[in-house]
Amino acid sequence: MKNDINLLPKDLKANKDIVKLSTLLARLAVVVGLVLLLGSAIGGGYLLFLQNQVQQSETVRNNIKAQIQGLETTEQKFILVKDRVLKSQNILSQRGKFKEFKNYLEFVKLLPENVSFAEEELDASISRITLNVPSSADLSFVLDLIESDQKYVQAKIENLNFDILKGYKLTLNLF
Repeated sequence: MKNDINLLPKDLKANKDIVKLSTLLARLAVVVGLVLLLGSAIGGGYLLFLQNQVQQSETVRNNIKAQIQGLETTEQKFILVKDRVLKSQNILSQRGKFKEFKNYLEFVKLLPENVSFAEEELDASISRITLNVPSSADLSFVLDLIESDQKYVQAKIENLNFDILKGYKLTLNLF
């Protein structure tokens, strides 16, 4: 048997609707508390996941940064090598000029003494000389000399002028 002894007066007894509402609110508070607890646990887990992702991204960034620095060093070395190659090619192209100059000096040694030079232009691909030749005999000798010289593949008379007082002015391109 159940004893319902209530020492409180009956007017202080809570209304049944209020008791139901308070019970409902207590349960709702427990559910909301559990949802908040679960939400904060998921949020905390997500923050840990994001922190891990940030650390991995920083690690990848640092690795790429180190690779870039290594490639910059390699690039600088390639640029230096490229500059050296260009300088060596320039020096090697100058050798052709020196060879042309040597051929030119040998040609000059064979010319008669009364033939003088007005202009000279030496290049790796062409030699342009302008000669002052006093007589037709000397002109014939110079042309025979060019024809017999095997150092030049081709000789082109660019200009031939005659002055009664000075003689012939012959401009040749020697290839």
